[in-house]
Amino acid sequence: MWYVVHTLARFEKQAIAELIDKGFDVYYPKVPEGIPPKEQPLFPRYIFIRPTVRICPAIAREVKGVIRLLGYDDGGNPLDDWTIAKIRRFVHQVKQQGGLSIPRAGDTVEIKCGVFEGLSAIFWGFKKGGQRVTVLLKLMGYSVPVELPAEAIKSPQKIKLPRRTRGKGRIIRGAYSLL
Repeated sequence: MWYVVHTLARFEKQAIAELIDKGFDVYYPKVPEGIPPKEQPLFPRYIFIRPTVRICPAIAREVKGVIRLLGYDDGGNPLDDWTIAKIRRFVHQVKQQGGLSIPRAGDTVEIKCGVFEGLSAIFWGFKKGGQRVTVLLKLMGYSVPVELPAEAIKSPQKIKLPRRTRGKGRIIRGAYSLL
């Protein structure tokens, strides 16, 4: 059985090392995100632990940086192995795709199926449950909110533009000549 540990901000590495020393199996899922892709925690400040031998999970609370075990009682609520396996599969899929591409409100997305296939839209947000999304389509001069399945949109790769100034308004000549 696995448990979830809630840590202080930026104490994850220290808590992981100490939990391993105390005899826990530790899983801290990270996925590539951003341009260029950089490993980011999937659940910041949360670590999955499994006692290896006969260790009480409550011992994890004694580790520096650990706030608490997640759950309703002092011992924490256990997670099934299949839940962790599902998270591992998701992390593996994201790494195969080259990174996590969850759009943020205001990002331009492309609709990849349905009546609006090939059109660009502005991502507005996820609907309850995360299965559907709302996007703003520009139709006949108006921004119209449209609800679509979440898998119907694709986040285009963002292009990182070179710097235009050296700071304090000093322009770099030829900065955009390559574009």
